[in-house]
Amino acid sequence: MKSRQVSAVVCQVTMTVPDRNQNSTRFSRCMISGSIVVISVVFVVGVVVILVIGHRLSRQQARIEWRQKFFNRVKQDGVHTGHVIDALMLPMFAGDEECVSRIDALLFDMVTVTPELAAHVAQLKNVQRLSFYDTRGAEHVLANARNLPIRSIFFHQAGVPRDSLRSLADFPSLKAVYFQQVLHPDEIEILNSLPSTITVVEGFPPSKEVPSENRVEQSDAHRSTEGAGANGKPSPEFE
Repeated sequence: MKSRQVSAVVCQVTMTVPDRNQNSTRFSRCMISGSIVVISVVFVVGVVVILVIGHRLSRQQARIEWRQKFFNRVKQDGVHTGHVIDALMLPMFAGDEECVSRIDALLFDMVTVTPELAAHVAQLKNVQRLSFYDTRGAEHVLANARNLPIRSIFFHQAGVPRDSLRSLADFPSLKAVYFQQVLHPDEIEILNSLPSTITVVEGFPPSKEVPSENRVEQSDAHRSTEGAGANGKPSPEFE
């Protein structure tokens, strides 16, 4: 009887040891698989982060090169129009005596201008023409340009607050204001109240607003001509 019990225990132990080994093997495999998944996820995330950082650095470098290119057009090539493709160009122009002396027009091209950067406009003492194309912060530029000899201002798809439109009456040398954008009735009323010495070429009503999907094409065309109007003729702000 005792021998049978011993045999049963031996058999039970013999069966339990392989089960434990199998469980251990399965656990190890799960651990390895989990580790591989975690490592793969970390690797993919790392690659994405590197690509994003690289793209941002590339864009920053490209903007630096573009700023320098348009700065050199004034500084080295003698161009009289300061083409502002980045608001950081304003302190560049204002900090250079040759640029301050040479620039008589500022073209703001698809840019956002903060009050701090717009303050540099006041130092460009010879500017007579302002042009805003798809620009945010035009009101800050206008606020700092009132004491400049501004003779003409051109707006194209540039949002301008009502108070800024009223402030046009405070420009002593202003002769003409051009709009190539939607003007609402209250805006037209403000413009009609400006002094008779200022000629206002009004835009078009909301019913003829350019669809948003077409503005990208207009933006590309505007950059390629850099101030040329239809058929290559200069736009009013460059005449």
